[in-house]
Amino acid sequence: MPDAEAVVERSNPGCGDVVKMYLKVDPQTGAAAVTFEGSGCTISRASASYLAEMATGKTLDEIRAIDDADLVLALGRDIVEQRARCATLSLDTLRAAIRQRAEAAAG
Repeated sequence: MPDAEAVVERSNPGCGDVVKMYLKVDPQTGAAAVTFEGSGCTISRASASYLAEMATGKTLDEIRAIDDADLVLALGRDIVEQRARCATLSLDTLRAAIRQRAEAAAG
């Protein structure tokens, strides 16, 4: 997303996952656009893809309301239970992008 308002990259050194989340908010509607780039295990990439799709069109408050348990449940607890850090890396990264956008607006 070339015109993103916030871009944050985070990694999980334990298994080599890297997720970069891009965030832009429509000033008229408040709806977010979220995209990602990533490498690493299937769980981290699937999580980032699912989260980007789920968050797009939502407001920042709606995105903030998504918690780790919601994401793990949506991905399938049995599948990601032993790899929760991989599954939640995208959500941690998107939260950081929201904070980065807020700091830029304030500052």
